[in-house]
Amino acid sequence: MTRFILLATFLILEGHVSAHVGAWHKGMYCMRGNKAGDDDRNTNAAFQPMYNLTKAQWWFHAINDCDKFPPDAGNFLELPANGDFTVEHAVNRVFTNLVSDPVLGTYVDGQEHPGLGTTSDGKQPGSDSSTPVHTQNESMASGTAFAISYQSEIPDVTPENLVVFSVLYNTPWKRIAKYSVPDLPPCPAAGCICAFGWIPNGCGEPTLYMQGFRCTVTGSKTNPVRTIKYPAVAPQWCQDNSAQCVTGPKQMIYWQQAEGNNVVVSGNDKYGFPKFPVYNMNMGFPNGTLTMYALGDSRTLLTGDYDIRRPNNNILELAPIGIHLATPFHLRCTRQYVFYKPSISPNMRSKTTNAGHCTASVYSRNSAELSSLSSIRLSASNIKCVPCHRQ
Repeated sequence: MTRFILLATFLILEGHVSAHVGAWHKGMYCMRGNKAGDDDRNTNAAFQPMYNLTKAQWWFHAINDCDKFPPDAGNFLELPANGDFTVEHAVNRVFTNLVSDPVLGTYVDGQEHPGLGTTSDGKQPGSDSSTPVHTQNESMASGTAFAISYQSEIPDVTPENLVVFSVLYNTPWKRIAKYSVPDLPPCPAAGCICAFGWIPNGCGEPTLYMQGFRCTVTGSKTNPVRTIKYPAVAPQWCQDNSAQCVTGPKQMIYWQQAEGNNVVVSGNDKYGFPKFPVYNMNMGFPNGTLTMYALGDSRTLLTGDYDIRRPNNNILELAPIGIHLATPFHLRCTRQYVFYKPSISPNMRSKTTNAGHCTASVYSRNSAELSSLSSIRLSASNIKCVPCHRQ
């Protein structure tokens, strides 16, 4: 009889039983548990699996009030822009560095498990839904994701402003997990809200894991500043046709709930197994950082024909002249003439081609300011206008 060497025993330590995996960090909600005044070293309240719940129940794990137990003041999950951060994947707080005298191991249950993922005769085992990672080996672990919202309180977070920024394939499996971070813009002074999530890939019940964090971004570039593209779009199954993969900012996967789902799959995948929407390329999620922002002129907010003039050496204007805005802008000309060069007359109000008229697109970090304007005054030091060549 084949003997599976698997993480198949429910964990019994200090009188507590657990079999589900979450991401642990001092910036997490519900780190000490979900009972007021208690500091439960054996808690796993933040990542009990969720199935067939209302959105009010599953959103940030409100089903057991975990959204009401924020981290201690000053504790944030720090996200170094263009760097990485580390969390601990574990089935219980006691298997992490967030308690005194922890029980630490290579795997999520504080154990070492030599030969985990193989049978006694060296073959791959079948799926075992009793394992806390819901998979048969590391290569088939479904993948986990972190998302960020530039809101400072959970009630202000929506699926559309909670954007996936990092995915880690072949997790959860081992305790230590390192996630990469794109060049995120800085958070508000009160911090951002982040979320961790994953969905088991065919081993076990089709459940949803979602837990909250207070987070902040460190080391962001100040020039140019990144702009998150909103709204985030629900991902969709695209295993059979990569052209159907959602590009740009994506929502987390919300699935198998009574309401609030953003993903529907049916039938089998190309290998003949039931489809499970998880964080991999089947759903359009690459490993590592995700495209979720615009740089400078990659988001059009106003487009049209404008008369352009330079009344003095420091100011460039789009006529008719309106409000002066201090926020840095970028102007991209798209046809006819180079926007500014010494040979062009300082007064460029005429729409004739020899006066320097061109079609322009204006971009800003502050879309609300731009949306109501019919004209804009721009500081010359903040202008980029290339190319605008004669046709």
